[in-house]
Amino acid sequence: MKESLKKIYHQLNQSIFIGDKLQSNIKAISYVGLAISFCAVITTIMNLLQGSYFMAATTAVFCGVGILTYISCHFYNNRTPAIYAIILSCMVLMTYYAVTGENEGFAILWTMIVPSAVMFLGGVKLGISLSLYYWCLFVVLFYTPFRSCVAGQYTETFMNRYPVIYMCAIMINSAAMIRYHISVLNDMEYNERLTNEVQRLTAIEIERRQQMERMSLQMIETLANAIDAKDKYTNGHSYRVSEYAVLLAKKLGWDEKAIEIMGEAIKWTISKNQVWMRCSKSQIMLLLTEDVDQIDRIVQCIYVNFYKLTDGTAFELSYEVVL
Repeated sequence: MKESLKKIYHQLNQSIFIGDKLQSNIKAISYVGLAISFCAVITTIMNLLQGSYFMAATTAVFCGVGILTYISCHFYNNRTPAIYAIILSCMVLMTYYAVTGENEGFAILWTMIVPSAVMFLGGVKLGISLSLYYWCLFVVLFYTPFRSCVAGQYTETFMNRYPVIYMCAIMINSAAMIRYHISVLNDMEYNERLTNEVQRLTAIEIERRQQMERMSLQMIETLANAIDAKDKYTNGHSYRVSEYAVLLAKKLGWDEKAIEIMGEAIKWTISKNQVWMRCSKSQIMLLLTEDVDQIDRIVQCIYVNFYKLTDGTAFELSYEVVL
């Protein structure tokens, strides 16, 4: 039992208002601020019409709190001043209502609603704390010698039963909101674990693909070196093809990523066996440019000039002619 209570206390110390949930909460509190202001204005007018000027002043305070709440959340994206302004004003004014028995004792019934709203919007611990403050207030007013001071505002039955009913309401609301808080925390932890696992598997897959690309490149380079070594005219030809392809791509103004792909994609006319190893024209088009003729011009120029001449001047010539 003790360990369970410690666990619940620890979970209640963890905020459920993080990221998107925080922004949604701030927006909801700003709307609550507008609702408080609207209701307070109407109540203030009603109190003035009834001649209850002091009550009108207290409801005007609630109107100001509602406006402050809206400004804090909507313009400054900060819920903390709004939450504590609501809690503090409710503690002070509801205490006044309870002591004076305003509106024939009806005003005290707001203490049933306010803590539940604070639990949902501000946090379970804040709502429970506010509820316990109200309950202690009612116990002092109705079960101590102060009872005689408020006896004229409340009936005997109300004073005897309201603290008990209020404690039942606290327990029901607290249990429901604690369960809600814990369920949201569990969902957040599950989503975090799921996100971390996806990121881990994605990183493994990226590493695997990069390793396969490196192995494929090494295999092609080994094959090219083996074939180039058979003939002194073609020795080193594959690397020169790649170098001149990169020069052409730079001259055409391609970005660094495209140039890197060009250096690897226009892989080699390998020796006299005429093995044409390169990406297809459509693949290069998707990776580098939408101009198919431009790619074809570069690739074919390198390919054709290689068979016209056997030294580096063919590539120098093609560079000048193409560009």
